[in-house]
Amino acid sequence: MDHYSSFSGPTKSVALEQVKSQYKASLLEPLIEDGKEEVERLLEESITEGVNELYGDSDECPGSATGWAIFVKPAILKATRRILSEKIKQKVVVIEKGEEAEV
Repeated sequence: MDHYSSFSGPTKSVALEQVKSQYKASLLEPLIEDGKEEVERLLEESITEGVNELYGDSDECPGSATGWAIFVKPAILKATRRILSEKIKQKVVVIEKGEEAEV
């Protein structure tokens, strides 16, 4: 993998597509079928926010290809899980309160 440290990691748009295509199904799998569209929407938002946390306003990867594989992608996945968890908790609170408001 040392050879890949000479190359840039993926652009923000490619990173978004990689994370969505590789991890979206596995993150959705444990969720119940009811409300899957809503969860999918929350997941899309969470992935985008997770990628934006690491990439910021830049389209360039904050690391090399090796850095992407070892540090950036795992950090995006961790951020995505955290953000998704927060969004789901917010949604549950709204449902428990019986509110119709969109979170």
